[in-house]
Amino acid sequence: RTVGIIAVDPTSPYTGGAILGDRIRMQEHFSDPGIYIRSMATRGSLGGLARATADVTTVLDASGRDLIMIETVGVGQDEIDVVRVADITIVILVPGMGDDVQTIKAGI
Repeated sequence: RTVGIIAVDPTSPYTGGAILGDRIRMQEHFSDPGIYIRSMATRGSLGGLARATADVTTVLDASGRDLIMIETVGVGQDEIDVVRVADITIVILVPGMGDDVQTIKAGI
C-alpha cells in the first residue's frame, strides 16, 4: 500500500514562519518510496488546514495513493475544515485534555 501524508502546522503570528515539526518526527520514512510526506503551514488560514490542503489531497488521490492521511494543526471547537476534505475523521485526545462534550461542541 502507498500512503500520502499531509501534515499541517500553525504559522507563528510573530515571525510568519512554521516549525513543521511533524516532518522532523517522520525522518525515518523519507526514503520509503511508498510514503509521500507533504508539510504545510497554515499561513494565516483558519480552520485547522492550509488553503491548499484540499488541492494537495486531490493530487495525491489522482496519483494513486491508497491512503491519504491529513494531520491538522489540532482540532478545537472551530478548527473543523478537515471534515469537508476527509472521508473519515478521527479525533485523538490525550488523557485529561478533553472529553465527549468537547467533541460534541466541535461539531465533529
